[in-house]
Amino acid sequence: MHVHQPTPGEIEQLLSDRGDARATIYLATSPVTDRTDAERIAYKDAVARAVAALHEAGVDKRRVAGFEELLGELDEDPLYWDHQARTLAVFTDGEVLRSYHLANELTPVVKVTDRYFVKPLLRSVTFPQACFVLALAEGSVRLLELGPDYGPIEVEVPDLPASAAAATHHHKITDHVQKGSLSGDDGSKIRLRQYARAVDAAIRPLVRGHELPLLLAAAEPTASAFRAVNTSPELEDIGLEGSPEKIDDLQIAREAREVLAKVYEEDLQQLADLFSLRDGQDRVQTDVSDLARSATYGQIDTLVVDIDQIVWGRVDDDGAVTFADEGDEGAADIIDEVVRRVLASDGTVLAVRAEDVYRGGAAAAVLRYA
Repeated sequence: MHVHQPTPGEIEQLLSDRGDARATIYLATSPVTDRTDAERIAYKDAVARAVAALHEAGVDKRRVAGFEELLGELDEDPLYWDHQARTLAVFTDGEVLRSYHLANELTPVVKVTDRYFVKPLLRSVTFPQACFVLALAEGSVRLLELGPDYGPIEVEVPDLPASAAAATHHHKITDHVQKGSLSGDDGSKIRLRQYARAVDAAIRPLVRGHELPLLLAAAEPTASAFRAVNTSPELEDIGLEGSPEKIDDLQIAREAREVLAKVYEEDLQQLADLFSLRDGQDRVQTDVSDLARSATYGQIDTLVVDIDQIVWGRVDDDGAVTFADEGDEGAADIIDEVVRRVLASDGTVLAVRAEDVYRGGAAAAVLRYA
C-alpha cells in the first residue's frame, strides 16, 4: 500500500474551508496494481457526478471548468494510480486539489456543498494502523516502526544499550557479584531492571509526541522488568509474547499488527465504558441540536461520530440548528460542523463505525462538566 494520511492540522484546515463550491470524493481503491483500470473508471464516474452537482448548484461554467481540469489531471496520470491504498480521498475548490491515500476502507461518497465532507477522513487519525515495537531481550534490543504501508523499519536510537551485559557491565545478568553485594536471583532482577531502565530512557524521546502505540515484544522475566520501570504512557498493556530473538522482524511485524487490532478493540470497549459512566453523571449528549450548541460553547470533551451518517442542515454562530434536505441551499453535514467546533476548543474527536456510537445515533459526546 501507498498511504498518504492527513495530519490533524490538515484536517482542521479542510474543516474550516468555506466557499461557493467544494467537491469531495471518497473512492474505494486497492494496492493491487492490476485493478487500476476499474478504479479509474469509478473515479471518472465520481468526477462526472461532482461536475453534474456543480452545474445543478448553479456554479459558473468557468469555475466548473476549473474543477474538471484539476480532477481530470489525476485520471490522466497512470503513475498516480499505480500507488494506491484502500481509499482515495480527493478535495478541491476548483483551484487547489488535495488527495490522500488511506489505509482504512471508507464508504464511497461524492459531495458538492459550500464546504468539504471531512468526517470520514477522521477515521485515519482515530485508528492510524501504525505503532512502535520494542523488541527486547537480554542479548539484544531494537526499536521498530510500523506504518499502514511500510515497516518494519529499525529506528536508530542514540544511547540504546546493545544488550543487558553492556548496560550493566556484567558478562551475564546471572553473574554472581562480590560478597556483600546482591547476588543470585535478587542480583539478576536488579540488573535486568537496570538494563530496562537504560532502554526506557533511550527510546522515550523517540516514541513521545507521535501519538502512536508502543508494543513490547519480550519474554519473561524481561517483559515484566521493562514494564516495572517504563515511563512512556504510549506502552500498551497487550504485547507480543516470546523472545524476539527467535523470530525475524517481518514475523514481529505480522504479530504486531494482530496485537494492534486487539488494542483498537480494547480502546473501543474503554470508550463504551466511559460513555456509560458519564451517562450516569448526566454528562452525555446524543441529540444533534444539543451537540451543536455544546460544541459552539466549548463544552464537549470527547465526541464520537459515525463516519458514514450525514445529518443535513445548518448551524448558526450561536449553535442553533436548522435541519434541511440534501441539495437545499447552504445545507451541509451538521456533524462535520460540530467536529470543527469541538477541535477548535481542543476537544477530542473519534470517528467510528455506526455500531460503536453510543446509543446508535449520528454522534455522541462526553461533556466537560454536567
